[in-house]
Amino acid sequence: MKIRLSEFASPFLTSPTRAQQVCAEIFAHWDIEAVSLDFSNICMITPSFANTLVMNMLHIVSIDELRERVCFENTTPHIDQAINRAFTRRLELGIELTAYMPA
Repeated sequence: MKIRLSEFASPFLTSPTRAQQVCAEIFAHWDIEAVSLDFSNICMITPSFANTLVMNMLHIVSIDELRERVCFENTTPHIDQAINRAFTRRLELGIELTAYMPA
């Protein structure tokens, strides 16, 4: 399944609430098929969005499961950097969210 992030908040991904919605959409299809996150037409992603997306996913599944089931497509260097920083914050620094966790 392909999730076009521009349908959530084009062209700026800034809201942690939107990231939470993307995460919910990913896990709505988790048992059915792998998920591609398509960043086409996205100009900017904030740390708040990236942290919420990545940390919520890693709260539910392991990094190995995530790598196996989620693909990031059509990213830019800026997007890659924001996503990679979020992974580093969670996996290497042990930072977790205090808000925007799934219910």
